[in-house]
Amino acid sequence: MKDNLISSLCDGAAQDQTACQDLPECPSWISWSSWSTCSVTCGHGQENRQRSCLPIGAKCVGTESEFRFCQESVCPYWDEWSPWSACSVTCGSGTRERRRKCVKDGVIKAIAKEGFPSGSDLTVIPLYKSDRSANDQPNTKMRSITAQRSNNPLMSTNSFVDGNIPVVRIIRGNNSCTGNAVDSEQCNAGHCCKLSEWTMWSACSVSCGGGTRE
Repeated sequence: MKDNLISSLCDGAAQDQTACQDLPECPSWISWSSWSTCSVTCGHGQENRQRSCLPIGAKCVGTESEFRFCQESVCPYWDEWSPWSACSVTCGSGTRERRRKCVKDGVIKAIAKEGFPSGSDLTVIPLYKSDRSANDQPNTKMRSITAQRSNNPLMSTNSFVDGNIPVVRIIRGNNSCTGNAVDSEQCNAGHCCKLSEWTMWSACSVSCGGGTRE
């Protein structure tokens, strides 16, 4: 009470403030970089982006890098072999062949909605060769499953994503299968017929005039 009374009798403020001088700048993040290209040209990969903390050497709260799941296309895969063709010869040794087709269509592309900090505990979402939309998938973690067709894997399942995949669309793959489209092997169609040497001519069919012999 006494201090207030004394202050009211004096001219000017009882307290004064001034800016602190020569203090270091508070650390802060600059904007995120653009997302990198996908780490693979087909199959599952990841893309990342970076940001820097300023001033250089300072420690900002948070992570300096993020990554998210990306899938450019399902890697092309070989379809089943066709049945073996007929042997190239009707007797003796020949060759036969079988063929297979490189499947490039029906490719799934999915983009994760959010980026994920590096080192996050993520599980694998299985994706399959189908037109099924992922919009109705529950926002839960899913366990890895390998989609297969007649023992040929359609796609690997080593992609990391947590939660819904909001975008799924079919695209065409531009890569090629590794290996041969045609396979061949030797075949044996059995023994070929072989004529023996001619026998001696038989006696003439008549004893005079015109006849035949064999």
